[in-house]
Amino acid sequence: MNRSRFLSIPIAMALLVFAQPLLAQAGGDDAPAAPAAPPAAPPAAPANACSDVESSVKALQSKLTDATTDRARALSQKSACELDLDGAKKSNVGLQGLVSYLLGETNELPRATGLRGPSASRSLDQLIATGRGTELLNRRLLVEALREVSPVAWADIARGGPRGVDDFFTATGPFPVAIVQEVQSLVHDSLSQPSSVASLVRAQRLVLAYQSLVRCGDGAHGSECAAARKLSQLIDTRGPLMLTHRIQRIWETPCQALEPEETASWVQAAPHLEQEGWRALADAAADKLFLCYLSDASAEDSFAAWARDRLPAPSELDEGTRSRVSSIANRFGESSAEETCALATRALQTIEQPSSCELETTKLTPLAAWSEQLGRADDAKASFALRTCARYSRALFAGSVASIADRFDAPPVVDQAVRVVEGAPTRIAELRSVCRDRRTSDASAFPADVTALATIARAFGEAPNADPWLVDLESMTPVEKTRADAATNDRAWLEHFASNGSACSILQLGDDRCRACPSGGDGPYDCVMLAAIEHDWSARTRRAYIGLGATLGLLAFGLWFSRWVRAYRRYGRVLGHVRGHLDRIGITAPSSVARAMLPSRLGELSFQLPAIPAWERWGSRGLLVVGRGATVAENDVNTAGSRARNAGAEVAVIVHEDGASADLGGVRAVLDWAARGKSKAVQVLLLSMERLRWASSAEDLLDLVEESSLRGNPFEVRGRITSSSQFFNRERLVSGLLASVHAGRWVVVTGLRRFGKSSLTLEVARRVPGPYAYVDLAGFHHEIAFSRNPSGAADAILRHVCAQLALSAQSKLPQGKFPEAPPKGKEVDAAELGDFFRRLGRAVAEENRGRPLPAMIILDEIEQAIGVGADRIGHAIDVLAIVIGRLRNALGDEARPSGARIGVVLASALHPVLWAPLDVLAHQSIMASFESVFVTALPADAARTMMRSLGARQGIRFTDEALEHLVTQSQGMPLVLRRFGSATLGLYDGERAQQGALGAVNVGIEGARLAVEREEQGGSPVRVWVESEIAAAADPAGILLRALAATKRISTSEMRALAERCVLDQFRASGIDQHLSPVELERRAQEAGSVLVRLLGATGLLVPHGDLIEPEAFELPDASLRRVLREG
Repeated sequence: MNRSRFLSIPIAMALLVFAQPLLAQAGGDDAPAAPAAPPAAPPAAPANACSDVESSVKALQSKLTDATTDRARALSQKSACELDLDGAKKSNVGLQGLVSYLLGETNELPRATGLRGPSASRSLDQLIATGRGTELLNRRLLVEALREVSPVAWADIARGGPRGVDDFFTATGPFPVAIVQEVQSLVHDSLSQPSSVASLVRAQRLVLAYQSLVRCGDGAHGSECAAARKLSQLIDTRGPLMLTHRIQRIWETPCQALEPEETASWVQAAPHLEQEGWRALADAAADKLFLCYLSDASAEDSFAAWARDRLPAPSELDEGTRSRVSSIANRFGESSAEETCALATRALQTIEQPSSCELETTKLTPLAAWSEQLGRADDAKASFALRTCARYSRALFAGSVASIADRFDAPPVVDQAVRVVEGAPTRIAELRSVCRDRRTSDASAFPADVTALATIARAFGEAPNADPWLVDLESMTPVEKTRADAATNDRAWLEHFASNGSACSILQLGDDRCRACPSGGDGPYDCVMLAAIEHDWSARTRRAYIGLGATLGLLAFGLWFSRWVRAYRRYGRVLGHVRGHLDRIGITAPSSVARAMLPSRLGELSFQLPAIPAWERWGSRGLLVVGRGATVAENDVNTAGSRARNAGAEVAVIVHEDGASADLGGVRAVLDWAARGKSKAVQVLLLSMERLRWASSAEDLLDLVEESSLRGNPFEVRGRITSSSQFFNRERLVSGLLASVHAGRWVVVTGLRRFGKSSLTLEVARRVPGPYAYVDLAGFHHEIAFSRNPSGAADAILRHVCAQLALSAQSKLPQGKFPEAPPKGKEVDAAELGDFFRRLGRAVAEENRGRPLPAMIILDEIEQAIGVGADRIGHAIDVLAIVIGRLRNALGDEARPSGARIGVVLASALHPVLWAPLDVLAHQSIMASFESVFVTALPADAARTMMRSLGARQGIRFTDEALEHLVTQSQGMPLVLRRFGSATLGLYDGERAQQGALGAVNVGIEGARLAVEREEQGGSPVRVWVESEIAAAADPAGILLRALAATKRISTSEMRALAERCVLDQFRASGIDQHLSPVELERRAQEAGSVLVRLLGATGLLVPHGDLIEPEAFELPDASLRRVLREG
């Protein structure tokens, strides 16, 4: 506080003293004029002249006396006015000098006027009289100081008037006891009451101002300066002034100036401070630091850590000061309510830009902790820091722009410490606005988020059910959820359904808010709840309609179920067997729920055709339909074709009962579906259940499809028969060979060419459960004929055997891992073969749940492999001997270690090589070492069944006479008979017959005769087969047949002799005679000739004469074979 402030009191006092006299002072030198003389009286009458003169003289004398008195009074008044005017002028000069002194323009007081006139002059003289002027002028400072510290005692002194006041200030003894007691009480209260401290500070400042103005230090004005000194000592007796000064300094320090050097001065040594004073000082320092800590939003540390950075280091302080500094830093520990409040305040200060009504966990946790302790700030004993922080946090949470001042002129109160001003919206204000708008990023988390905020708001004194929280007081959940829960029940829905009410009215939303809500149910929480109510009402409405529909559909379901049960009884078991059979042969038949549910489609089964080249022309999908009744009618075919086309299938298979057949309309419908455009054509096939069950693989099913379709000639066959459906009356041979394979035996299958030996062995291989290897030795003609080393050719053949076995095992057991064939260049000897067979057997057994499976090896076309010419026949026999020898050594006669057996079948036409001696067979021939099976012609009944079955698949029928003619002329030879059937169809329309589009035909005797005649002509297939293969001129069997064709009958002995000569010629031509002695050669020729005659007689081509067991002669019937050979 500057000096001008101290001078304000005496200046004001002087102005009040002199203002009124100066304003009332009269001005002017002239006295008031004497009143005018009265006018002369008129002259008296003569009679009374003397008396009148005497009266007149007395009157004149009286008037003269009055006039003289008035004149004298006027002169006296004039003198007084002149004296007052002179005093006023001198007083004015003195007053101006006093003002200059008070303003500091001069250090000299004006001189006294010395007048005894006006009271103002006398008062001025009294004020500025030498020796008392400054005391009287500045005494007011001491009076005000006494009023601050001892108002009661001073009032008693002031009641004594000016004399009592003068006596107090001029007294030389101590102050009165009343003043001393009152001042000491105030000093004691100053340790706990800020108002007492303020009074002491003001009084001390007034005393100091007085001492400075009157220059008490110069020794003048002793009595009143002594009073000032006693008063100063009385105020500062116990050090409160120093305490007050330091506390004031603490609060005046800006927060940015809080450095260790500054805070060190707060706690420096003070001899007059006692323990309570130090405690008050520490409280002030801690409160100041705490308020600065609150206002520092960037502070991340706790208050203790933040304060330690701004307090002097302990190493720089003495023991006493160090303890005081430590008490300040640790005043508000981490578990204190002040620290909890500070953390909550910091969370409010550092909230990020909100986009939804939620707070991060790092912000919510300190706020929740503080909300539980917020009530402690209302306690009367709560610290100033706690109450200030509580007010600050409340202001921040309310969204106000609140701040804490950087410095204070005096210790502040709570309302002074926290200031709330107008400003830009804070982040918490924006958060409240977001909550008011019910914005959220996750509607499911909004109730928990807003409830947490509302709970904190309740602790801060806000109503949770008020804006912006809008939380139900009972459930502490958003009011929208409470209202939505109340609206999502049957009663509320019925009211809405009946009155067509709005969900907005349930949520108490305005029309504008409802229109602003997005239709998808996203966005603000009230919009989400609005969508939830509407969705619930829609769902209940939908369920009501569904219930009504279900009730109405119950009768329909009962009707459907009864139909379904009937359909399942009719088709279910059959379809289950069909599906299982298709799965076993590798045809995928996925389940279809739609077909399983529809009674009319229950008898259908969709399946995927194998993705192999042989199936490509049939498409990729098929539809199987279970037929009804003993006849396949036109309607059945059309229904199957339509459903197959709708299902995207290219093939429709009608599985009918055994013995059922298609009528003429059904056949025409099959042809019609096959003849449609590419995108509309469906191949409708007719299969009996028996024939379907007969198929053991996908290839068999393909054969059935080929045979059953009208797209090919049913009698046409080229090469080996690869389908079980093509065999007729071969079951006995197949069963016998299967038994031999299961037993692991070696078997020779022989017969005339074109009689089906290779097809028979392949049929047996298809029925073997284990792997098989088919080796056509004709394909190894080059290795056998031209290799220098017979072992190399044998290695190639045996390596192929191993590869075929592994490939077959992989196809039958796709999930297994099987050994690979020996690599090229490695010798495949008996040991190598045996090791491969053992590993293969173990792998097959492991994949088949530990049960071994029999395997089969087929060496076909042996006669073709050896037919290499006389110069190489020995080499070829060596190759064959090595192959047979290694196989026998590798297989042996006992079961394999894995428990499985491997059967070997040697297939060959009748050829002298079969009787050639082999060293590996103890110089025995193949025919002598192994059991043999001879393939004969079909019996007449079997031949007729075959032709009727093949023709019936496409609606082709034969008259009894025509069929008998074809069977008789073919003599039961399967290939010739089927060729006759194919030639018969060619008579009607050759191109359509080849394409299978001929349609239903009834073949008569004329067509059969004409077909046979055509096939007997030169160049026809039957004639070529007979002349070059069945009865080849170079083969012993062909020579015998040709001899029988040339004569009517030949005796058995002649046929044996002819056969022996032919065999000898073959032995000599092939070089076999080089390996035999003449006697052995003769014996083997006889043996071969005898067997040839016996086997030829068993073919069914010859008619025996005499004893049927030992015929005497044979005759070749007059049929196509005889005519072709006789003409050739």
